[in-house]
Amino acid sequence: MYAAGNGHERVVDLLLRRGAEINLQTSDGVTALMGAASRDHSAVVLRLLRAGADAALCSASGRTALQVAKEKGLAGCVGALEEHAAAEAAAEATAREGERAAAEAEAARHAEALLAEEEAEKEERAMSNTGKKQKKQMWAQLCDAATADGGGARCSHLCGRAIACVCEAHIDRLG
Repeated sequence: MYAAGNGHERVVDLLLRRGAEINLQTSDGVTALMGAASRDHSAVVLRLLRAGADAALCSASGRTALQVAKEKGLAGCVGALEEHAAAEAAAEATAREGERAAAEAEAARHAEALLAEEEAEKEERAMSNTGKKQKKQMWAQLCDAATADGGGARCSHLCGRAIACVCEAHIDRLG
């Protein structure tokens, strides 16, 4: 906190590399970012922001680093904080757009898969119905042929009964 508030860039870099808690707050809620912004150390503000400092944190008095810099008229720090906020907003918008596009693409793939599945089921039903119709037609033709020669033919398929009696049962079983 002291290094940031006093503009010691190299010390801030060292502390960040060593894992210093970047958003640590004093008992008054002041962060290193607020300390640097309140004393017009824009280079330190940029380093802290790039390292992940939370510009939205408020002090005990309810002020953010940007509000402190604006109150003091520190244009360099205000610019750095506003640019960072704009870049974060743009990155979030891009991420949301990417997520939305990915969700739309996934929904389209899912819809295509459902349509393909439905089409396959329709084709399967059509083929099944066509096969049944063909079998019924075949049995009807056999029945017609058998009864055309006097009705004495027997079913060679299953039961050996007269075709005129059994064909309907075969047709019903098929259908």
